[in-house]
Parts: sequence; structure tokens; C-alpha cells
Amino acid sequence: YYLNNTIQRNILIWAFLLTTLVQSTFVLINSIRGKPSFYNPDTAFDKMMFGIQTINNIIFIVLMIVTTYLFYFQKKNSKSQHFTWAIRMGMLIFLVGLFIGVYMMLLNNHAIVDTIKLKNEKQGNFKVPFFLGIHGLQIIPLLSYYFFQNKKQVINFTLLYFIMLVVFFVMAVLNIRIF
Repeated sequence: YYLNNTIQRNILIWAFLLTTLVQSTFVLINSIRGKPSFYNPDTAFDKMMFGIQTINNIIFIVLMIVTTYLFYFQKKNSKSQHFTWAIRMGMLIFLVGLFIGVYMMLLNNHAIVDTIKLKNEKQGNFKVPFFLGIHGLQIIPLLSYYFFQNKKQVINFTLLYFIMLVVFFVMAVLNIRIF
């Protein structure tokens, strides 16, 4: 919505809509089939769906990188400077979350997990850092809109948020549990 170029904005909206529709359809299909996860390379059909989802997710990530780039470097923004920076920071955190999702997906791929062999111990739960990452695009602008007054506050909060995300990611990698 905040991209100034209407053509770019409309292309990106439709591309995001299509990739989200594909992902949601696959989640629905596997839910109906009673699969515990939508990343299942168990049967030939599952492998085909996994492959299509992987390509779809790569397209989504590329679209998000392009959108972030376009938003960062457009000349004028219609919102205040601190809110614009909140969206920028939220987009970066969202990208970090997407890459954590890619990491999670790679770990769930049996061939890759077999080659990693992390001392025969499972890694921890990546859902918390993934959640923090993908919701950074909502949390940072929302807090900025209601609570932050300037760009410095937004950037400082984003740095703290990022540090928290990294701490939870490292805890998951090292299988460190709080409870």
C-alpha cells in the first residue's frame, strides 16, 4: 500500500496474493488428508507438493526482498519518518523470520537432517524465533504508530527485538530450554 509506484504495487499485490493462495491451498489439502505438517516428503504426491511449496516459498521470499528494496529506496513516503522507518525495520525482521522458516524447512527434510547429525541430539524449537520474525512486520509498525515518537526510538526497539529473536534462535540451535 505504501509503495508510490502504482504498477509495481499492483504487480506485487497480485504476486503475493497468488503465492499466499498456493500456500493456503496446500495447507488445506494436507489438513484434509490428516497430515501433521504441510512439509511431508513421505509419498510421491507429498514430494510433489513439497517441491511446489518450496518453489512457491522461494518466489514469496524474492517478492518480499524486492518489496523491501523498493520501499527502502523510494523517494517519498506518505507517512511520518518514524512510521516509515518502522515499516522498513519490520520488513527486515520479517525477512529474517522467512529465512528462519527456510532453515526450519531444511531441518525437516530427512536427507538434510541425516547429513547434519548434530551429536544425535535434536535441535530445539524454532517456532518462537520464526514467530517473532514473521510478526515483526506487524509489531514494529504497530508500536511505532501508537508509542514511538521518532526514528531513533524505532531503530532502538528494532535492535532489541532483533537481539531477542537471535537469542531465541541460538537457544533453538543449541537446544537450550527455558522450561
